[in-house]
Amino acid sequence: MKSTLPKVGQNAWNFIRAGVGGFLGGFGFLLSLVIVPLYLYYFLTESPKIAESWSHYVPLRLPSSRTRSSAPWQRSMDTSSPSSEGSWW
Repeated sequence: MKSTLPKVGQNAWNFIRAGVGGFLGGFGFLLSLVIVPLYLYYFLTESPKIAESWSHYVPLRLPSSRTRSSAPWQRSMDTSSPSSEGSWW
């Protein structure tokens, strides 16, 4: 335990130093210290307005004329029934 604890601290410090290393890493870190609280404040103050209008930007359901997706990656997610060809693709 006594020999492991200093190694953990040193590894943690090396990890932080590597992530913030260089000018751009340090600048990005300092920029995030300013931007994150601003965004947090905005989303907290505007949350009622966002909550009532988010459905204008995010569709709640697919249009009734389109029952299946034509994209293969989306069809593979639909496991309700295989396609008419008898395969999932």
